[in-house]
Amino acid sequence: MEYAGAEETVDHSRMRNIIIVEHRAKELANRLWNDLSITAFGMSMGARVINTTRLEHLHFWRYVHMLYARFVDVATRHTCGVWTTGMPKFLPPTASLSKKFEACNTLYFFGWLFRNPAGLKKYRDALIKAFAPGARIQNKIQDILATVPSDRIRIGMHIRQRPFKGFENGEFLISLARMKTILEEFLREKMLHARDVALVVVSDCPIPDGAFEGFTTVMSPEDEKTNLFLLSKCSAVIGDNSTFSNLAAWFGDVPHIVATDEPVDWPYYRDKKKYFENTYATFTHGSLVYP
Repeated sequence: MEYAGAEETVDHSRMRNIIIVEHRAKELANRLWNDLSITAFGMSMGARVINTTRLEHLHFWRYVHMLYARFVDVATRHTCGVWTTGMPKFLPPTASLSKKFEACNTLYFFGWLFRNPAGLKKYRDALIKAFAPGARIQNKIQDILATVPSDRIRIGMHIRQRPFKGFENGEFLISLARMKTILEEFLREKMLHARDVALVVVSDCPIPDGAFEGFTTVMSPEDEKTNLFLLSKCSAVIGDNSTFSNLAAWFGDVPHIVATDEPVDWPYYRDKKKYFENTYATFTHGSLVYP
């Protein structure tokens, strides 16, 4: 996939600090894609990355953070403040920043649509280490995986049942019946049988008993972050067109099969064994985006 908008080579040798000031996004995966992209930019510049957004997502402290973010915005908007609103902004090494930032020792980032696919590829190992979950989450994941038969191929399934913000009529939600059909098609493509696999299913709502009758199934009861990294331990992720499904696949370096009500383009996936930039994962690329 090519990325338009790259500018001439820019000298940012003076840059020493990158501060992530504000997300303005509720979805965990949106925030993580953003922070991974900015951190990769920092690694390419040899700059220290400071993330101050934690308070933004805490009930009381978010008001304190709001005042802080507005102050920094006013102070940096016409100098060293970098914004992305509505459309993705690609960062080095994927694309160059404007020359106006050359004189900045510190850059301040606002928004959640920064993207950096070349940076994520180049600094993948360091990013995986930097963003790895803590011991508590890793222990939970190990406990869940211990219930999966060791001789089965783990297939991750992400099923969103609550509407996305901005799409309250349920656009982009995929029914359980359709998800099972896609799963069966996937097995046929891979020449696998139900007895060869175990499903690791995560969802934002309970899944009715029998939804995946005939399959060995493990339903995760854990929170969003745990479920994200749980899916990354599977051999493939079958999930909706969401940043969550795609990010789980990125962390696991496995394919994301985008579930859709339209027929799945199986020839497109046929030779894909690792993570790749999926044309059908439009939310991740920044089109049809939601906060």
